[in-house]
Amino acid sequence: MTSPDRHRLLVIGTIPAELRRALEGAHELIEKTSLPAGPAPGFEVAVTTSMDGVSASLMADLPDLKLIACNGAGLERIDLAEARRQEARAEGRAGCTGFVA
Repeated sequence: MTSPDRHRLLVIGTIPAELRRALEGAHELIEKTSLPAGPAPGFEVAVTTSMDGVSASLMADLPDLKLIACNGAGLERIDLAEARRQEARAEGRAGCTGFVA
């Protein structure tokens, strides 16, 4: 059971070890690969890297998505048009470990 203060973050791809350590203390990290295929409601935040990104089809499976936190330089692999359509914000920070509140 997740504490009300701990957000469940969906991890897409492989995030840097330093970022993982920083997030694990305050959040519950759920790997996308550990979920069955199809819709994954209940995730407001997805964490990814500029290498992995987030596709429109993946966003379609995340109906509650509000924030895509991207570690690395660039948002080119995030479908920004789909993010806007779903009213999800995409934020990127190169080398940042504290972008999820």
